[in-house]
Amino acid sequence: MTHAGGKSRKINNEIIWYSAIFIAALALRVHFVINVDYPLMGDGENYLSMARRLANGGAYGYLSELPDAYVTPGYPLFLAFFLSLFGESGGLIPIQLGQCLLGSITAVLCVMIGKRLHSLAAGAMAGLIIAVYPPFIMSWLCLLT
Repeated sequence: MTHAGGKSRKINNEIIWYSAIFIAALALRVHFVINVDYPLMGDGENYLSMARRLANGGAYGYLSELPDAYVTPGYPLFLAFFLSLFGESGGLIPIQLGQCLLGSITAVLCVMIGKRLHSLAAGAMAGLIIAVYPPFIMSWLCLLT
């Protein structure tokens, strides 16, 4: 009986860490998306232009209306998905919030990997660093791969 109770407490402790780190990471990222007006420039503008073209049934072309293969398709397709789902009316916010969600999931995955490689404490520390490290928070404002 003691063994099962200890295992249940251990699982609950892990869920608390996963949840806390996910919520902290998401809250910080969403705060910056809502409160920081980050100018879109360079490759970010080009990816967005490409995604708009794709969402509107155009060709997969980077800096061109013609199809090409200058960039790998993952990120432009991610952007085009959000543009086709939410349209242009929401601006970049839906895309940035989608990126915030991915960043928060990444922090939880770091906890899981650290736990598997060493311990829950090591994983929680790694996940917490990913959750609060400013470049990782601010990177979700940019439209970059």
